[in-house]
Amino acid sequence: MKRFLLGTTFTLLAVGCNNVEVGLLVEEVPVPNFDEEANTCEFAPGEVDFALTFDSQNMTGMTIWTEVTNVLSGGGVVINEMDPGIDLVFPNSVTPLRFDFRWECDSFGFTAGQGPLFLPAFSVTNPFCLDTRDDANGDFAGFDVVAATGPPVAPEGTAIWKFTPIPVRLGTALDDAFRLAQLSDACCRDVGGCANAGTTASDDCNALQDAFDAVAGPGVYSITNEADLNIWRPYFDYTFAGTQARGDPATVPFPLRLRGVYEGITSRGSLITSAEFVRSIGICQGGDIANLGRPCTSQITINCFGGN
Repeated sequence: MKRFLLGTTFTLLAVGCNNVEVGLLVEEVPVPNFDEEANTCEFAPGEVDFALTFDSQNMTGMTIWTEVTNVLSGGGVVINEMDPGIDLVFPNSVTPLRFDFRWECDSFGFTAGQGPLFLPAFSVTNPFCLDTRDDANGDFAGFDVVAATGPPVAPEGTAIWKFTPIPVRLGTALDDAFRLAQLSDACCRDVGGCANAGTTASDDCNALQDAFDAVAGPGVYSITNEADLNIWRPYFDYTFAGTQARGDPATVPFPLRLRGVYEGITSRGSLITSAEFVRSIGICQGGDIANLGRPCTSQITINCFGGN
């Protein structure tokens, strides 16, 4: 099962309503006010937009705070002009319900040829996301509907709402993919090329086969199949180990694109959606800080966006 974009909004399959009004705009991801001593983060409307990168080594998940504006009309109408105290107020304050979204592999430049990203924790046959230059309506596993939280936003007002597009399970699955990438690279290097992995004895290749079986189940992936190694090896470039191997100064994240809509409800029970929210989110695997590694994202991102 998958969800599809219809214009600027998703099909709200879980709700089953055909007349959902678009009344919200998602403006930006505000820069958090981080208190280092208290280790607290505060978010307020009106700040500069914040870039996001998920580091699977140093973050368990990712929660995103967004600035949301209610563009519905406020005010009301007077019912009895002889008695102005009797009027009808439009109950257009909106309370968040959920966020409906999908992931796309937002490949750029020469990365487009490395193939789709697979996460065996969710599917070993369908990719987690598809390249935006490929068939975006093909089968994929990277879609979800999650709870959205935040205060009610009054008509023509703005508030901060949040949702968690990367829960712990997805964060672990991304880290597994980067771990398989490192093991695939080590195996191929140890035996002089991926084509030799099934015919040359290697502790690194044995470790990769054990990881294949642990992550995807026995018999799904094999070191004797060069194509299986090449599913994962390209993502080695987006790990701290890959950065060290190349001698680069910093780890470059692999870009994913998040596309989704908020759904909220007014005090009169009407369902309201937002215009589409589109955000590029880099994924990478930084080094283990305890072992002289370093994150591939900022410390403020880890502290303020890394919780669930």
